Amino acid sequence: MKNVESTKMKTGYHFILFIFSGIIFPLHAIAQTPTIDSLKNVLANHPAEDIVRANTLIALSNAYDWELNDMKRLEKSTKELLDLSQKLDFKKGLATAYRYKGKVSTSKSDLKTSMNFYQKALGIFEDIQDKAGIASCYHSIGVDKYIKGDYETAITYALKAARIREETESCCCL
Repeated sequence: MKNVESTKMKTGYHFILFIFSGIIFPLHAIAQTPTIDSLKNVLANHPAEDIVRANTLIALSNAYDWELNDMKRLEKSTKELLDLSQKLDFKKGLATAYRYKGKVSTSKSDLKTSMNFYQKALGIFEDIQDKAGIASCYHSIGVDKYIKGDYETAITYALKAARIREETESCCCL
């Protein structure tokens, strides 16, 4: 009897997470994003190591993630973003790079490493009070918890992310 209840409970968690993933976390941004080619062009024509380049790398990383789901290219752009953000002491760039390093680790099923990166990113996003970044970290942590089978915690993080996104009217593509 207990196994039946446990199975129903897991099925309920799967259903709820599916609903959150499909409704609250759409696959693409609401607004149109620049093309990858145009972002690469900006980087080619802007060799200076400054905030403009860092923000372009953030946009390129977002495109690799959301438009292509290309973890190899995401890993490469994230490395450059992390290196540049460390040189510039650019907190948003650091946090974004750590979150994407976590996402790459998740794609490799290295959940311990991904969780460390998500926690680093979350701490920085909290320090700079970037609510969209905080929500993205909560979402990513929730995904990892879901993969590990910790459905209750996954739902908790999905709801935290949803509340922040509702407050700020932001989407999940940050």
